[in-house]
Amino acid sequence: MPFYILLISVLLALSYYFYAYTISLFPSYYHAWTQSDRFALALCYLQTGMNLFKPCTFNLMTIEGVTAVDLPIFEYIIAWFMKTFGSEPPWIFRATTLVYSIIGYIFLFRLSKLIGASTVRSIAIALFAFTCPVLVYYNAGFVPSPYSFASVFIGYYFIFKYLKEANTKHLAWGLFFLTIAALYRTPYNIFLFAVLIQLSLNAIICKTSYRKEVLYFAISYLTIIAYSIYKGMLAEKYGSMFLTELLYPESFAEFQNLLTDIWNTWKYQYFTKAHYLFLGLGALVLAWKLFAFKSWNTLQKQWTLLTALILAGASLYFVLMMQQFPAHDYYFIDSFYPGIIMLFALAVSLIPSRPVWNIAFVIVSVGLLYKGTLQAKAVQDDRYTRQSWDDGETTRHNFEGADVFLDAAGVAKEDRILVLDAYSTNAPLILSKRWGYTVQHTTKENLQNALDDFDYEFVVIQDEYLPHAIIYNYPNLVHHLEPLAHNGKISVYKYTTDSLNQYFYDLLPIDTSASQPIELNFSNSKKSFWSSNYETHQDSIGEQFIKIESTKQFGPAFEQKVSELSGRHILFEMTYVNHSEPTITDIAISATDDVNTNYYKSISMMLHHTSKPKKLRCLFVLPDDLNPEDLVKCFVYNFRGNEITAYGFSVLSY
Repeated sequence: MPFYILLISVLLALSYYFYAYTISLFPSYYHAWTQSDRFALALCYLQTGMNLFKPCTFNLMTIEGVTAVDLPIFEYIIAWFMKTFGSEPPWIFRATTLVYSIIGYIFLFRLSKLIGASTVRSIAIALFAFTCPVLVYYNAGFVPSPYSFASVFIGYYFIFKYLKEANTKHLAWGLFFLTIAALYRTPYNIFLFAVLIQLSLNAIICKTSYRKEVLYFAISYLTIIAYSIYKGMLAEKYGSMFLTELLYPESFAEFQNLLTDIWNTWKYQYFTKAHYLFLGLGALVLAWKLFAFKSWNTLQKQWTLLTALILAGASLYFVLMMQQFPAHDYYFIDSFYPGIIMLFALAVSLIPSRPVWNIAFVIVSVGLLYKGTLQAKAVQDDRYTRQSWDDGETTRHNFEGADVFLDAAGVAKEDRILVLDAYSTNAPLILSKRWGYTVQHTTKENLQNALDDFDYEFVVIQDEYLPHAIIYNYPNLVHHLEPLAHNGKISVYKYTTDSLNQYFYDLLPIDTSASQPIELNFSNSKKSFWSSNYETHQDSIGEQFIKIESTKQFGPAFEQKVSELSGRHILFEMTYVNHSEPTITDIAISATDDVNTNYYKSISMMLHHTSKPKKLRCLFVLPDDLNPEDLVKCFVYNFRGNEITAYGFSVLSY
């Protein structure tokens, strides 16, 4: 019992170290899209009568918001917690995930002891797993993987109790948790099926009849099959907000490229350098002890067989879903993490139990786990640092307080909203406390279809995405969005098929009497605040223009100190023609002092084929913490080596 208290105390201390400042955060940063979808499942249960078998989100892209999804049993439990507390804060979801994850690591500790590892070594195994960076990030998050991951080790503990004691009660509990894992997250069928193969092989080798065992497996698989059929019925009737297809590489070359991308992206996120060293030492022990396989105890041999089956299944899943792995770190939780941790546990259990070995193990473990913990925390700090390119975090920031703003703007709670360029399918709707629709890919066709086909009352757009993601793709929309309210982050519009007599600047909260654009027009001599690193040309009708040559990285740059700007919103405009094929260029903004770049962001823009001058606009929002003396520059960043013909530029700050 004292060792249980020690393990729980260390896990709680590490939890405070990792999560003290993040436990209350709304789904944000890495995979905010997926995390907010899972949060929406829990919140929607509260609003729709707590029917477990009718899961839904706030997004009405599916009928009534109902969606086919792996059985969301834990979101349902979390919804009951929220109902009990009479509150819906994100910390309830995060804390529930963390508590269940800790229970899983406690069972990993018990499982390690069961196969022969000492108490101290079993604690080290549990802490090794708990401090892997990707697991650290999701142990107190919203994605489903940690629940199934923990359920696997709870289930395997009972499976190995059954193998040790031949008590079918333990098998029943083991299959219960493995079935829950598989129902909640489909890839975890790997871990249930591995046990089925393992016990089937045992039955064949030992020539033993397993009537109860067959019954328990039948119940598990009939449950999984029944829900799979029901999920298919949900998809057919209502639709699905979640991925339902395989995404495998279509050639060996693509396989190699994906493998390289995965390794380069996640190598120090899956494990820290300290963890890799620990794994390397474990591999040496396995290689050494493999020659003494006959001396292994029965459970260690069974453990080896199960681990081999798991890794084989994980490898198959990895190939079938490989296109997801470069961008989805949590897929590693669903595949290789359990098998690698089990191999590590086996290696630790095989280390000789002699005083010298015990002392050496404690010294190495303390050193590597301490270093690994620090490195894992550094990864978490980096993950929870807001980056200018993070559209998910920008969306969350822009929609904070959106419910109060929409109330004040006259948008009733029952009114449905259409969020254009929402980035995620549910985060803006959750924060707005409204049901509605979202458009993520803002092509003209998608925008027009959404505006024409969806049943909504109001259109909501983030101000900084309006110029480049909405109006640039669908210019005529300027005359069909009636502005109703602004709060400096998002704006509310009424869509009308009538043509309104208004201009682009009317769509944003710009006081044109207080803020005027600073122009660079090559037909006049006014060049204040613009760099003069360009050469003018004249076209056939006498209009002046410049060419940014393919060898030039930068076009003309607007320059002004922060203190000289009229506000933090910087609206950049370029008028261009492009006689060649469509190409991509980048509009960038920076804020620098004498030494450092304190802010930088770029937006990639398509230069369409056009012989008539066309306007390209981008809106940047500078952070609040810039120094008044920082120099702000806004410019075309031509690192792709295009030839760009520009007839004028302007920058307006408000």
